[in-house]
Amino acid sequence: MKPTTPFGGKAQWHAQQRQLPPREKIRILIELQRREAESNRIRESLGRPAVAMKPWDTQA
Repeated sequence: MKPTTPFGGKAQWHAQQRQLPPREKIRILIELQRREAESNRIRESLGRPAVAMKPWDTQA
């Protein structure tokens, strides 16, 4: 489906995300944090500045 506005696809994606159950939203957030932490380790190993963040403790 072709969006009718330049950001129609983005609006549709956000609408789909709003319909997700809370458990799925949290799962996505945790996965994104893991990816960001991995990216930070790579940046640091290359001597580049990393983004300051503290991922959620999900091991509890």
